[in-house]
Amino acid sequence: MREVFEATLPEDALRQIITEAKFEERNRKRDALAFVRAMVISASTGHGGRQRDVARIYFENGAQRVVRGGFYAWFGKELEHTMEAVAQRALRYAAYLPLDTPRLLADYARDFHIVDSSTVKLPRELFGSFPGAGDYAAL
Repeated sequence: MREVFEATLPEDALRQIITEAKFEERNRKRDALAFVRAMVISASTGHGGRQRDVARIYFENGAQRVVRGGFYAWFGKELEHTMEAVAQRALRYAAYLPLDTPRLLADYARDFHIVDSSTVKLPRELFGSFPGAGDYAAL
């Protein structure tokens, strides 16, 4: 985990982002660097980056405890600007990595588009017109 953070978001770059977004001004109890890292880590947990999960990761890793209301007050425009800059930096880093694709695909692929979708299960009687991935009808 440390190698990924240091490659994608080196400490100096992360501190600069935090400073430019003014996320660390006048806040003695918050370790902004640890907080942002907890935000990134919590996004990949099964809880989907909920504030409570951020708090758990942040405090379990040794940060000074604060009351719940104080913690939730940290989720403001400064954090939003910080996380936007973190996301942009991570995307720029990823764009410069070489493609890890099979040879045939690497020869022809120039861009990838990932599409997420939802499946709606329909009544079984509609299977002939709307076959699903299983033995059910779906859109």
